[in-house]
Amino acid sequence: MPGINLTQQTLKFPLNWHGRLIVDINQANGIERLLHQTLHGCGLRNFQVSTGSTSAKGTYRTFLLTSDIPDIMTFRAITKALSTLPGVKMLL
Repeated sequence: MPGINLTQQTLKFPLNWHGRLIVDINQANGIERLLHQTLHGCGLRNFQVSTGSTSAKGTYRTFLLTSDIPDIMTFRAITKALSTLPGVKMLL
């Protein structure tokens, strides 16, 4: 399995990925549909999207993402696509 070194840690594929997407609350409506479309468009078929918490000031909402990612190219495509969605402030 090929890996990639990020700050002295190696990712080994396939991997079970758990991500958090921080989204502006004003643009959070409809984002779940966009998340499903984006992940499906990147070739993923088995993934979960769930709504997390809202920030203390009510300005951001968290969305939790889980999926098996087969390779580094898919991982890069997913992170790039998710980061360009409207209202996305951060992908962790």
